[in-house]
Formats: sequence, structure tokens, C-alpha cells
Amino acid sequence: MGTSHNQLLAGSARREITPPVGSPLCGFIARLGVSTDVADQLFTRALVLTHRYTTLVLLQMDLLGLARWHVDEIRRACWSLLGIPPESVLISTTHTHSGPGMLLLRGCLAASLDYQWTVVRKSLQAVKQAYQERKPARAHCNRVPFRLGINRRQATQDGVVLGVDSRKPAPKFLDVAEIRVPGGKSCVLFSHAAHPYILGGDLTFISGDFPSFACRSLETSSGQTAMFLNGCAGDIAPLRAFEGVEAAREEGNRIAEAVRDAMKHAHTINFVPLQAISEQVYLPYAKVPTLDDLGAMRLQQGRTVRSEERNNPAVVAKIRAALDDWAESVKRIVENTSALEPVFCEVQVFHAGDFCLVAISGEPFFEIGQRICRVSPAQNTWPLGYCNTYTGYLPTKRAFQEGGYEVSDAFRYLDTWQLQSSCERLVTKAARKLLLKIHER
Repeated sequence: MGTSHNQLLAGSARREITPPVGSPLCGFIARLGVSTDVADQLFTRALVLTHRYTTLVLLQMDLLGLARWHVDEIRRACWSLLGIPPESVLISTTHTHSGPGMLLLRGCLAASLDYQWTVVRKSLQAVKQAYQERKPARAHCNRVPFRLGINRRQATQDGVVLGVDSRKPAPKFLDVAEIRVPGGKSCVLFSHAAHPYILGGDLTFISGDFPSFACRSLETSSGQTAMFLNGCAGDIAPLRAFEGVEAAREEGNRIAEAVRDAMKHAHTINFVPLQAISEQVYLPYAKVPTLDDLGAMRLQQGRTVRSEERNNPAVVAKIRAALDDWAESVKRIVENTSALEPVFCEVQVFHAGDFCLVAISGEPFFEIGQRICRVSPAQNTWPLGYCNTYTGYLPTKRAFQEGGYEVSDAFRYLDTWQLQSSCERLVTKAARKLLLKIHER
């Protein structure tokens, strides 16, 4: 490439992964029917960074989440084709609730295997193109005030419900990093924490929600590759939830404008050397219920949907079927005719000089990300959720004490049981260990 051995090299690319109209959507059990239109196109985007003998791959996908085999296939191919080890490949999904299902969730249909393989194949195409187009680059970073979401764990007389609570922690900033490539395609990364369900479950449009609209606005205006990396948003709802396509577009444009303003005043940061490290953290289950406890749980009303949706007989029947299927699977476990699969949360650290990504599987609560930032030695640390394999919610210890949907209900849509409250400590401890280890190298 005719460049200095000590230079940072960067390349980026994207591929469209919009499924055909008529494909099932994932994200809301109360959504009835398949997709009927496309509100905006979905993409998989790749950024490849190289310094000396180390190469990192960052993939961003307009999807709810990924199964383990998707991650394994992409990493396997990156190793076999480009010699990039698994811990150096980070996959971030935006967690849009209006995209195709790549996961097996009770009550939601998954996309066809052909489509899922298409996502894997196109992601690898984007990685290879980005790898081939690497050129000397430099990095700039900034943080600006921004508010898009609010804590959704509202305390009521009946316990914690999905609502709004302005007293609880929520993100107040937007983080931006621009990888400028003179003579090539630059890439802008931006991170905030919020569930992408501004469209809501009433609509059957394919969409990446506000992250997708933001990326497309930035890409259209600048020709850059734009990648939204969702933060620890397990308990963060968008302020304009369920307001529809135009609201999602407006919020996407608003965040894009904030990114542009941030880039005008961004400061140069040291972005080398590059390092990556990863650990699979075992998450222990709470005590499995007795048959009597399980029978009582079957009678409990789910808190999965809004109150107005509980009056829809079709939605009620759909939820009942999903919860009955879950109860039968747990019954087999209680009777020792089946077994729970262990849950592992991958904690992955990408370190680039003064910049650091801490990627966590599943849906960590916002406070978990803040605690990781406080123990990080890196000047600019971005905690991310929804990375690599989807593993469900990761609540705080306090949330376990409070209960609510993320603690007491959500696991029933996966083939899992409730986790122990120690999981927050295990994940934050692993993140701290990895951050210190990589900083000492």
C-alpha cells in the first residue's frame, strides 16, 4: 500500500440487507401479520482498522440481534479468509424492532434461513471490501449533550411497569468518533443508548428505526460510512415511542445533525496501537421453580404488551400460546427430562489508543455501562449493548429486587430461566479485568 508501517489504516463499506416485503418482523409479540412495506432500507456496515500486525473488524447491522451461529460463521470466515482472530471481530446490532427476526423468540417468526445466510454473506462482502480499501487514516472524537430516551422502569402500586421515570438514570450525551481517510471513504461512529421502537408494533413496515434514518442522512450528505453503535439501553425507551415512521425519521435527522455539529469541533485523538480481548462470562440461573410455583406462574398476567393491546383477543391468544409453550419447556426441566442450556455473556474490548469500545452481549441496563466507564483507564470509553450473540436482558442488582418485565417476564420468550442478581457483578468485574489487562500491555 506504500504506507508507513506505523500508520493507522482504515477502510469501510456497506451492503444492503433489506428483506422482501412479506417477511416476518421481530420485536413485538403484539404485532400481527408480516411486513407490508419498506419504510427505509436495512444495511450491514463494516469498518476495518489495521496498525502494524493487528487488524480489527467492526460490523454494524440494522437488526434486532444475532444468534450464536451467525457470529461464529462470520468470525470463522474472517479468520480463514483474512487471518483475523475471533476476538478481533466485533458485531454490533442496532436492536431495531421493525426488522427481520434472526433469533428464535417465542411468539415471533424468524426470517428464512436463506435470508439469514444472505446477511452473513453480505456482511463478509462488506468486510472484504473494507479490508481491500484500507488507507492511511486519523481519528477525531467528541461528546455533545443529547437526549433521545428515558428510563422506562416506572414504579407503580402494582410494581414496576414499562412506562417512564425521569428520576432514574438515562443517557444525556452523544458520543462521536470520525475516522478520516484522506483520498478514501471516511467513517463516522456515533453512540447513544435507546431502544429503537419509535415506529412501534402497530406498524408492519420494515425499518431500522431512528438509527437507520440517522445513518442514511449522514451517508447521503457526506458520502461517509455512518455506523450507529447502541449503548447499554436495556431499560431505556425512546421518548417518542410508538409515534410512527415520521417521528423515527425526525429523531434520526436530529441525531444526524448532532453528529455533524460534534464533528465540527472534534479533537484529534491517538488511535493506536490496536488491541482486542474477549471473555465468555457464565451467567448463573436462579433456583428452578417447583411444579407448584410453575403452576402459579402460568396464571400470572404477562407485562409484555401495553394495556390497550391486552384487549385484543388475537394478541392475548398469541401471548398465551407463547407462555404455555415456555411453561411446558420448564416443566420438563423440573421433571429432569430436559436441561437448561447455560447462558454466556461475551464481554469484548476493542482498544485503539485513547479510544475504547466495551461490547456486551444482550441488553445491559444503562447503569451497568456507566459503571464500566468509571473503571476504564481509557480516555474515551463507549459501553455497548446488543453485541455479538443475543443473550437477553442483563438487569442491575437493584432491578432484580424491584422486578418488572426485564427481570420477571422477558426470559420466558427465550429458552432460559431467570438469572441470578449476581450477573451484573460478574459482567462488570470481567469488563474491568479486561480493560486493565489490555491497558497494561
